[in-house]
Amino acid sequence: MARTRATVRQNTYLGVERTPGVAVQAVRRLQTQSVTVAREYETDSFRPQGAKFVSATWIKKISSKVSGDGVLDYNETGFILASAISRPVTTDNGDGTFTHVFTAANTSADNPVSYTIETGDEQEAQSCAFCMITQVGFDFSRDASKVTFEGWAQEGKPVTITEDPLEIDPEVVIPTSWTNFISRVPGEQGDKLSSNFKATWSLSGRYNPKYVLDAANPGYTDVVEVAPEFTGTMAVESDDQGLSYLADLKAGKTLYMTSESVGAAPDNPNSRPCKLIIESCFKPTGVSPPSDEDGVQALEFAFTGVYDKTLKRAMRITLVNHVDTYDVIPEEVEDEDETP
Repeated sequence: MARTRATVRQNTYLGVERTPGVAVQAVRRLQTQSVTVAREYETDSFRPQGAKFVSATWIKKISSKVSGDGVLDYNETGFILASAISRPVTTDNGDGTFTHVFTAANTSADNPVSYTIETGDEQEAQSCAFCMITQVGFDFSRDASKVTFEGWAQEGKPVTITEDPLEIDPEVVIPTSWTNFISRVPGEQGDKLSSNFKATWSLSGRYNPKYVLDAANPGYTDVVEVAPEFTGTMAVESDDQGLSYLADLKAGKTLYMTSESVGAAPDNPNSRPCKLIIESCFKPTGVSPPSDEDGVQALEFAFTGVYDKTLKRAMRITLVNHVDTYDVIPEEVEDEDETP
């Protein structure tokens, strides 16, 4: 007799694909982000003239919707960024840590990672190839540093769930580790925000799926980059510093925002701490009515991300952590080690 499938035992694993759309074994289990996969069937129908009810239906597009949320983590957030932005430029710091720099090009193609996702348990599982993260968002407050993301993958196929996936010990970004700066000069750190209550950062609409008339490929066959939406918000005290950004809004000026989080001191005194640095070129586009933040009057500014010709970028995210690469399939490394 089959055992009732428990929700708590439904796992999701990631695998970096060698070729986009060609499934690999998913060998990585994220510890600080929950990922869900839902089947999606886009249908249409026909109702003939003179009839009240539909007479025929058909499937137009087949895919899987991928969504997730969790807390920001110095190690695991890079797996989301490598697909939502692009593969990072990685430097070995020589002390057991690595620096990864994620940027999105303005006029040329990016090089994102695609994943195979396995989801399920030992009773039933499916493997979904060509997973692309099309949207990622950060939410910073004194409650938590959160991350959300969305994407899609191809229709799942039955698979035996991977046993003993790889895991990384969590190193979460705690709310009290943030320091935020705003500059009006490109390349300068600028002034520290003295009363920043909360902020958001979002990049969405990165890719569209490519569907063709091909009986052998009922799902999408490729992805294409499209113009994304890059936005942010910032709630600050309605004091001299906060009110000064109204002039920038009116003048259409660019503000250069840096949010930096530094992790705990490492056990090894010769090693450097983990870091997450988010640099954004933003133009303020709106401001909310005054709000109450535990008795403090605050203003929340809305921003649109822009490309800056001096910095030659719209954004840059830097991670310093203990992951040596976000572009390798661990099983390949294991196979090489076993070769005499």
